[in-house]
Amino acid sequence: MRNTAPDTGTFIHKNLIAALLLACVFTQGAFAAKPPKDPVVTLKKVDRIGTVAYGVDSGYESSYSLTVQRKNPGSASFFITVDGGLRGLYDPREASNGSSVIGYQIYDNLNDRNIIRSGSGINFPNVLTGIFSMPSANNESLSVSFAFSVPAGQPKPAGTYTDTITFTLYQGTPNDYDPASANSVSIDIAIRVEPSVSVVLAPAGGAWETGSEQFNLDLQTLTSYKQTVLSMVVKANIGYLIQFNSTNRGALVREGSIDELDRAPYTLAIDNAPVNLSIADSPSPLGAQSLAPDGVSSHILEITLGNVDTLRAGTYADAITVTVTAN
Repeated sequence: MRNTAPDTGTFIHKNLIAALLLACVFTQGAFAAKPPKDPVVTLKKVDRIGTVAYGVDSGYESSYSLTVQRKNPGSASFFITVDGGLRGLYDPREASNGSSVIGYQIYDNLNDRNIIRSGSGINFPNVLTGIFSMPSANNESLSVSFAFSVPAGQPKPAGTYTDTITFTLYQGTPNDYDPASANSVSIDIAIRVEPSVSVVLAPAGGAWETGSEQFNLDLQTLTSYKQTVLSMVVKANIGYLIQFNSTNRGALVREGSIDELDRAPYTLAIDNAPVNLSIADSPSPLGAQSLAPDGVSSHILEITLGNVDTLRAGTYADAITVTVTAN
């Protein structure tokens, strides 16, 4: 009779093969992990400059920042350029309002004032730079600052001046980078030039620099029909209106007297046009004045005394207030 006992040697052998095969499959899976991805740097956000208010005497400047993000851990350098805006200019950049333009600038900071540019051959310090160091977390962000400046001393017509500039990030350094890594963010700029009107009085033929807001005109000895001329200089970035107000309604009055006999009548003319000083806040006969090309307008004021032959001795005075307002 045949022995039907199981072939234990064969059974163990098969299980050993199966165990070895499973071990091989498991080991193969463990060594198939994907290699780490290279870090990728992107420009995520640039602070919105928006609309800034500009004064010709004070200008405007402030610091802003942009956000750079790195995806995948690893060391990565980058640099950022800024183009010349819609007009393609750098020194200065220009924002426009119709045919008028106002200069502004993008700097690395308000101390060094290196102009940030774009184009071939641009290198430090005319680019913004940064680096993500190893080791570092995934999706890490870095803030990079820059400065925006609108220099004072630009007499421009009132209105809003606009431009659009583009920040472009490249991964690497200006001497070693991949152009395909470029990614950009554009922002709009608006510079609001506020209406501004001011006036000074100066000796005849005088300029703005020689005038003052309070001007004492000494007529010295009064004689009938004596004429005196002085200049009125207006700085304005918008059309304007002029008003005159005489405290004594067109007369020099003797100090300490309320007697009508102690009044020396006189007339005032602006650019040869007579002004009615008998009423308060008398409008200029010239009407509305247009903006001068350079923002500075000069007017001639002429004061003519009336008959003063019968006046008593004394000191006579009046005060004229000149008011200039934006139209």
